[in-house]
Amino acid sequence: MGSEALSLIGLLGPDLLPTQWQRRVGRDDEGFQTLLKDPGFPEFKKDAIEVQIAVNRVTRRVQALLDQQ
Repeated sequence: MGSEALSLIGLLGPDLLPTQWQRRVGRDDEGFQTLLKDPGFPEFKKDAIEVQIAVNRVTRRVQALLDQQ
């Protein structure tokens, strides 16, 4: 359950899982893009990173909608 756990940790975020988030995620979208471009980085980890980037986008969209209220 490597990539699934990573995605869940990323979804819950650093506020709820600060230690695990820093240890397992600990990057912003720019840092993730660097890993995606690395040809030696494992594909299964790239899959998890793509999910994390999407989760980050959704979270920002939801926060923007909440901020409008």
